[in-house]
Amino acid sequence: LSPMPTRIFAFIAVFALAVTARTDFVPVPLTPESYNYDLIVERDAPGPVVPVTSASMDSGTNNTGFAWYERGFNTDSPSSGLPLAGTTITSEALVDHVYELPPTYRTNNAILLDSDAATGTLTLTTPAAYAVISVLTSSGNAANQVAFAIHHQDNSVETGTFASPNWFGPAGQAVTAYGRVDVQNFTFGGVHDQYPRLYSCDLPLTNLTSPVARVDFSHYSGSGHAAVF
Repeated sequence: LSPMPTRIFAFIAVFALAVTARTDFVPVPLTPESYNYDLIVERDAPGPVVPVTSASMDSGTNNTGFAWYERGFNTDSPSSGLPLAGTTITSEALVDHVYELPPTYRTNNAILLDSDAATGTLTLTTPAAYAVISVLTSSGNAANQVAFAIHHQDNSVETGTFASPNWFGPAGQAVTAYGRVDVQNFTFGGVHDQYPRLYSCDLPLTNLTSPVARVDFSHYSGSGHAAVF
């Protein structure tokens, strides 16, 4: 269990990736409008004079408690935090899964899903046909279920749900942040611990010919908040 309330985060090709030939996963660019909340403290954020996020892992849009931060923000531990914005990373557990991070953490970089913000959409910059789409996901102190609907250009829709593990969950993670930060006072927690973590979740498709245009997400079950990056 984690000491934090439940929050779910998933990253799809800008924290996203897809596979066409069942061999390699490659990043899938998304439109900037896909994101509606800022959940990551950027490395050059100013001191805690004004909030630099619009939501947190601990309290959603109340924006209190702990969330993620970018590498370099903690000058005493510059290697801790999420990888730099705009970089390409390989999953720690699945070496064929490659993700491209959002180009900046200064603006919205996630979709938040909860009782107040029930749905969100990630839109592909260039629709294309895929066999699998993979997301990165994690949650605060209890796994939640997230529903998805993959929309093709031929108007077909593929639906399902996936579980988001605790961000203090088991081994098998795609990303280890080695620390978290309080979004109000900028104090750090768990620096150098093997947490918090992000996990890969693959969403297989059956329609392999029609390009994917967008993926809708919604909070399906669980007592906390969910978000898709």
